Amino acid sequence: MEKTIKDIAEKSHNAYKGKFWNRLTKEFQRWDEWKVWQKDFDSFCSRMWLDNEDENLTLPASENRMSKQEYINKYENWLVKQYENTRLQNNNNS
Repeated sequence: MEKTIKDIAEKSHNAYKGKFWNRLTKEFQRWDEWKVWQKDFDSFCSRMWLDNEDENLTLPASENRMSKQEYINKYENWLVKQYENTRLQNNNNS
């Protein structure tokens, strides 16, 4: 199938509406929405990483310790699911 500029423009319509692809949520978001989402997600990841670090403070578990970035890289998909579930629960409770 040959792609024309028209085909590309029609499939990229969200970019022309000022929306950006969030690779983690797999959806388009406005820039201001993405910034809020990313800030909240970063905060969530920090809390989860700190919890993980607390669980691995003993000498036998110390081999499981990772930097924050290593933790996020390793568990990124799980973190996104957990974050989205937490957001849904918070929205349902408010």
